[in-house]
Amino acid sequence: MSYDKQIIMALGSNHNPLQNISHAEVILKQLFPDITFSKRLWTNPIGMTSPQFLNTLAICSTKESLKETLHDIKHIELLCGDTLSQRKEKIVAMDIDILKYGSQKLHENDWNRPYIQQLLKEMKLK
Repeated sequence: MSYDKQIIMALGSNHNPLQNISHAEVILKQLFPDITFSKRLWTNPIGMTSPQFLNTLAICSTKESLKETLHDIKHIELLCGDTLSQRKEKIVAMDIDILKYGSQKLHENDWNRPYIQQLLKEMKLK
């Protein structure tokens, strides 16, 4: 039997960020009808020199496995124009990380980032 798993995702973009975050949100709403998004926050890049990132968090539920969900997320990144060659140039059209899948925490270092902490608190997830 498959049970709904709660997912927390972090979305970020430093290339056409308003357009790309909006595009990703539209696609995510189709995949996850119960999804809600935090406010958007501009942040300085971490570990690289690039334009500022626009970030948001999302929370939803799914019956899909983590593997299937990751596949869907990577597909959304591609639909937003994200490519490996651009990433090598520090251009991030869309980055979506699953921070939590059910009770499993992923991307442990991201949880300590101030903007993640702020958005989690505002969404009453912390």
